[in-house]
Amino acid sequence: MERKGAFVLDMNKWKRKDKTCMLCSNPYMENKKQKVPTSVVDWRPNHSCSMKVASKLHRSSESLLRVSGTPKLHQEFRKAVKQLPKIYSPESKQRFYKLIDNFGTHYITKVKLGGSVRSVTSIRQCQASLQGLSVEEVQMCLEAEASVSIKAEIKTESKHCQKDVNKMESKTSFSGLFNDSHYILEKGLWKNCSDRCQAGIKSDSKDPCVCQCHNDPAVNQDCCPTRKGMARVIITVQRASDLWGDHSTATDGYVKVSFNGMMRQRTPVIYNNNNPHWAMSVDLGTQDLSAGNKVRFEVWDQDNNWDDDLLGACEQDVSAGVKEDLCALQHGRLFFKWEVKCGPHLSGGLCTDYQRSPMSQSLEKLHVSRHAHPIPKAILLEMGVFVDEASSQRNQSLSAESRKVDVI
Repeated sequence: MERKGAFVLDMNKWKRKDKTCMLCSNPYMENKKQKVPTSVVDWRPNHSCSMKVASKLHRSSESLLRVSGTPKLHQEFRKAVKQLPKIYSPESKQRFYKLIDNFGTHYITKVKLGGSVRSVTSIRQCQASLQGLSVEEVQMCLEAEASVSIKAEIKTESKHCQKDVNKMESKTSFSGLFNDSHYILEKGLWKNCSDRCQAGIKSDSKDPCVCQCHNDPAVNQDCCPTRKGMARVIITVQRASDLWGDHSTATDGYVKVSFNGMMRQRTPVIYNNNNPHWAMSVDLGTQDLSAGNKVRFEVWDQDNNWDDDLLGACEQDVSAGVKEDLCALQHGRLFFKWEVKCGPHLSGGLCTDYQRSPMSQSLEKLHVSRHAHPIPKAILLEMGVFVDEASSQRNQSLSAESRKVDVI
């Protein structure tokens, strides 16, 4: 929100029509007489001082709301409004826009003087999850640290949070680690939560923008990894070439696949073929690569099962991504492929690095939320808005998006 510098309310006028004014005694300034602006009504001194911290957890930025009122208007603002045409039309559109440009779209209707500060902290919940913390725990500890800063009594929570600080990698305070804070900027937005979840599904009836995961031990309800190193691992045994297992006939070959010392699967036997094609995928599911990432291939020639011949073996360290490679055996070559996909919000070769989930670069400069979009041109037209090329340029690229939108 941009401050315009123009005032909708007149707070400098204190003289009445009869050239008198209202004087009120302020008991908190040694009963000094103070002039009260004519725009102010129901003035009374009130002393209220408390030192406490209250907080509330929002799982999406769209759940933050604002309320406004309609007080007495400033003379210049009233004059500017009277000069507007009585009918809004394409021809008079720019005159209305000029008024908005001068005075803005929001104004203050109620003020509380004192030390009340309201702030919003954006918690990277998946980063918190990798530190072994829930968002509720981070909320509590941020509140505890804020309470300490104003010397409020909150001993139990502080002790608990100090234990959490000690187990975090950075050993820093919660306010230091989760510091994406800004003062609340009240601005109306159009909410569009129709985009598909990158992970999980939208199952929260109270907030349709929240994606949740269920029945997956690798992630929690917020679709954050339960620990570092989590990845989906799929190994594909493709083929072999130039095998040599029998003197009189061709090879009766099969492959054993092991992961971190445990045999996971073996391919079918392809009989009498020195260049077999298995093309068999071994889905190992979710694995913790930080605990081990070795895959072992063994190529065998079947005889009587108890006296099969090992034609060669090799070990590979799997890492994130897709890779095709081969193993040089004692008798031939084995071709394989692996696909390793890091869990949500994880990156790096072993999926041990935290990765933020930024909004699209094309939207970064326009929006304060990944769910808050400019209203598409088609919807503006349906709502009867006079749309010209200049004002709708940024909206056109989004006109094909879902029209399920809510005002927040």
